[in-house]
Amino acid sequence: MDPAVLIDAAAAITCYRDERFLSTVLHALEVIIETSESILGIEKTWCLPFFHYMSTTFCLLCYEQAWYPKLSGCKAIELFFKKGSWKWKYENLLYYMKTLLFVIADLSSQISGLTISTARIILETILAASYQPNEELIHIQNKALFDIEEELIKQIMSANECVRFQVFQSLKIISAIAQKSIEDIVNPHRRLLTNHLPPSENFGNLPINTLTGLLDGFTFCMTLDPSLLNIDMRNPDHERFFRSLISFCSSGYSLQSLPYYKPYNSYVKQYAAALQALNTFFNIQIGYQETIFRILFEALKSDLPDVSTAAYECMERIAENESCNILSMVLDCVSTLL
Repeated sequence: MDPAVLIDAAAAITCYRDERFLSTVLHALEVIIETSESILGIEKTWCLPFFHYMSTTFCLLCYEQAWYPKLSGCKAIELFFKKGSWKWKYENLLYYMKTLLFVIADLSSQISGLTISTARIILETILAASYQPNEELIHIQNKALFDIEEELIKQIMSANECVRFQVFQSLKIISAIAQKSIEDIVNPHRRLLTNHLPPSENFGNLPINTLTGLLDGFTFCMTLDPSLLNIDMRNPDHERFFRSLISFCSSGYSLQSLPYYKPYNSYVKQYAAALQALNTFFNIQIGYQETIFRILFEALKSDLPDVSTAAYECMERIAENESCNILSMVLDCVSTLL
């Protein structure tokens, strides 16, 4: 009998929403792996086509529509990464990371928070382990880490909020473990950022989630110390982006006049993201500091929690700037209310 049938059957069983089935299958996989390793050794075991098929089959569960097969796939990835040889781990690291990010992107936390949190924990564990020094496989390791860093940089601007959050967290984890700044991590891939940030297109020409992703990604890059982006207001694209932010944030966050956005009723997330992005220009556009502050002050009075929270966080960052006379700007804004 073709042994692949056994793997197909095991994968199919884990699609049933019964934790006992999943535990049994994971134990069976562990027995198969340990038996093979005791006979052939760990390196030869993970070179066998059978184990490649086993890994691929269970990873594909993460692309099923239902949440439980995704959870089973995540658990299988965790097992493979725990048991596999380091050469195998490095060669499959990018594939595993993309698979786990897909799980995070494809599910809603309201439907399956457990699966998302499991995928996040496994991803962070995998990344942390992969950055441990390995002198014997240094070249393979460096290639694998370069590839995953490049993928993470691409996802900084992801249209999916959960993926963006996870990427931001992953970069911080890598920075702490590798003991290098996020700037050092980004430098070899900087062109991926500068090609898209700041966005050169008009806001109205961008899909709503894409716009949010670009704004959040821009803010993340600009709020790091040092900043990952060099803003030059002599650059027409940079100047246009700044003026688009001013216009967008001053217009009461209404995009309904634009045909692309007519199907949507709320732009709260986009407005909050735009406020955060606009705030990064506070120390760049000195002549517009009062304008930016007034926009934030108006947003602070909003009855929408996301908007008022974003404005408050922006003002906190402004207050930390010792060179800024925030008191006079506050008095100017308050005087209009008296």
